[in-house]
Amino acid sequence: MLRELEHLLEEFSSVRPRIVGIGVGICGTIRKTEGRSLHITRIRGWEHVELQRILQEKFHLPVYVNNDVHLLALVEKKKYMREDNSDFVYIGIRSGIGSAYMYQNKLMDGVQGNAGYIGHTVLNAEGPMCVCGNRGCLDAYAGELALNRRYQELTNSENESYYTMRDFMKLSRNGDAVSQKILKDAAFLSRDHDFEPDQDTEPKMVLIASCEPFKGTTYWNIMEETIKNITSTRWKRSWS
Repeated sequence: MLRELEHLLEEFSSVRPRIVGIGVGICGTIRKTEGRSLHITRIRGWEHVELQRILQEKFHLPVYVNNDVHLLALVEKKKYMREDNSDFVYIGIRSGIGSAYMYQNKLMDGVQGNAGYIGHTVLNAEGPMCVCGNRGCLDAYAGELALNRRYQELTNSENESYYTMRDFMKLSRNGDAVSQKILKDAAFLSRDHDFEPDQDTEPKMVLIASCEPFKGTTYWNIMEETIKNITSTRWKRSWS
């Protein structure tokens, strides 16, 4: 991260005096008021990292730390939506699954900035072990690590290659039957959890965002059909 920021600041050195701060969107749990990254389950040893302090001391600029999916939702709102789109749910399907809730043009970010952290809600207390230490989390079934584990099981492969969510999407679109099956299973689990709160809060719009090529995959088709089936006719549907 430090190297990337150094590279960016060097690249834009001509406008450095006009740079007013650094924004960091990060996965995992945070303590927004302190600019601290508390825990990232996929990075061993990543605990209570004082990102704001480290980066401010390094670059002598104000630093803003927030949940990555929350920031993506804010970008959608600011750059791509009309002002009257004041209430929506944003679901980010990346290496894990996260969400953000916008209500009356205000992001509902929770006490510490972790609202919508749905990837580690428990679906089955006796389910597979998750990297967070609990069993049966949504990510333990439908996250990137879980998809890799399932792919190796179904292919009887000892290949230690790691596939990203984007890789699985591409494999699925190219006709790989195993990728299609595991994405289908993941989509059914995700839809059953992701949309329960949406029926309660009744937002005007649901956005599901992921990497290319999301559209046209088994995951996409199931999620799209789910939205059509469980939302009222006055809901809008949007897909990234």
